[in-house]
Amino acid sequence: MATRHVNEVVDRLSKLSEEEIASRQFSVLERLLVNSHDSDKGVAFALDMMLAGIDTTAHQTSSLLYFLATHPEQQRALQAELDREWEAGQPLTASVLEKLKYLRACIKEAMRLQAVVTGILRTANQDVVLNGYLIPKGTHTIVCTKTMCRDERLVPRASEYLPERWLPGQEQLKPRHAFVNIPFGFGPRMCAGKRFADLEMEVLCARLFRSHNLEWHHPEPQVEQKLFVQYSSPLKITMKER
Repeated sequence: MATRHVNEVVDRLSKLSEEEIASRQFSVLERLLVNSHDSDKGVAFALDMMLAGIDTTAHQTSSLLYFLATHPEQQRALQAELDREWEAGQPLTASVLEKLKYLRACIKEAMRLQAVVTGILRTANQDVVLNGYLIPKGTHTIVCTKTMCRDERLVPRASEYLPERWLPGQEQLKPRHAFVNIPFGFGPRMCAGKRFADLEMEVLCARLFRSHNLEWHHPEPQVEQKLFVQYSSPLKITMKER
């Protein structure tokens, strides 16, 4: 989807005259392509922006909706929080979102069980010894967070969707190490779009579950690893007004 959209923008820009380019108000994506001195690099930057900003969040949101559709008890708990904290007829403001702790727990638990990427890629900038193994400088490494997040030795009841594990007072359900669940990475090179992606999912789910119930009436969907972790066929989720 991202590649197709970028190609369409490139084709559209190529048909503009210099006068039109000088006078036109461009979108962020168009401006990135117009201002790039290297067309190939401009397209690469644009694709990075599209892939990181759209495809990843779309796939992650699909997983979140699936988990809530297949776990009605957790869905009802989320709706109860929305009804309690978001007054009817009022806008969904930052202060309202801040109160939605169970919603954030639902998102975090979905990313633990079905993160859109299987791990975090890094290149060693110096020789390092890990558990007796030498990792030479320049070696490409991957921290396989998906494996850690589903390991019963690290996460109690690891195969279950339990947003409650991320709430205060649920220490018996929390991962046994702080760095087990880091879908966006950690430190100065963590995903720059983390907060934006979180906000997109929070707003979408708050609005959706405030007005609708989601149901799942099909076998468990198959998951496949391509560029991202994604479902092999469209998710057929039933939506009903509350």
